[in-house]
Amino acid sequence: MPLAPAVRAGAAIPSKVNLDESAVLSPAPDRSILALDEALTAFSQVAPRQAKVVELHYFGGLTEEEIVAALKISPRTARRDWHFAKAWLLRELSHTIGKPSGP
Repeated sequence: MPLAPAVRAGAAIPSKVNLDESAVLSPAPDRSILALDEALTAFSQVAPRQAKVVELHYFGGLTEEEIVAALKISPRTARRDWHFAKAWLLRELSHTIGKPSGP
């Protein structure tokens, strides 16, 4: 079973991180991208291997098989790490994204 995409049909996702060109090229920082970076940085302190799975899959575009080989873990561990990381990050982002900016 391959790693599930970050968004599944019917999943209750509080918000969406937009990685299109306008967000990347915009002179103003996209709050959702900053929130994702902050959450992933915090997660890497709590669960470094699981954070690495996210980085390799989401940002690196690696498949489950490539992640298994790179990290020398089993396919089941890769899937479990992905699901745990996704749940943790979604919880953190639900607390961060959507809150009004500071003063």
